[in-house]
Amino acid sequence: MEDRRHSSSRPRLTSACLDCADAEELAEFYSRLLGWEVVARDTTATRKGGAGWVLIRDPAEASHCHSRRKTGISRPSGQRSMTL
Repeated sequence: MEDRRHSSSRPRLTSACLDCADAEELAEFYSRLLGWEVVARDTTATRKGGAGWVLIRDPAEASHCHSRRKTGISRPSGQRSMTL
């Protein structure tokens, strides 16, 4: 099996962490948009002072994205929910 991490000499983004007001909502949005799956999340029992996070992953690649709730971030006024 070919190791895809080293198959190209071009740089490639394999991970991103997005701060947001609602980690669950943002992860659900990108999961549905990209066809990725939720593979991990914290719970109130495992949370150690943080506000919450969700990890989604591309099932066909090594790429993944964290959405991390951060206090003090709010939606811009007038922003509407998007349904896919």
